[in-house]
Amino acid sequence: DTSQLIIPIEVDTTLAREREDNVSIKKTLTIPKYLNDLGKQKSINFSATLTDALKHKLNIL
Repeated sequence: DTSQLIIPIEVDTTLAREREDNVSIKKTLTIPKYLNDLGKQKSINFSATLTDALKHKLNIL
């Protein structure tokens, strides 16, 4: 069968374009002292952890 069907689609590319820009910004936040202490003991990268958690929360993994 050689028939073809063209279907126009509309796509919001805002998120993709923002990911491409990928500029980091500095944020100040407050966490409980015990979490800070435990995180430092385990050499946790707080910035990477927050980024991962936000991506998960926003369903943009």
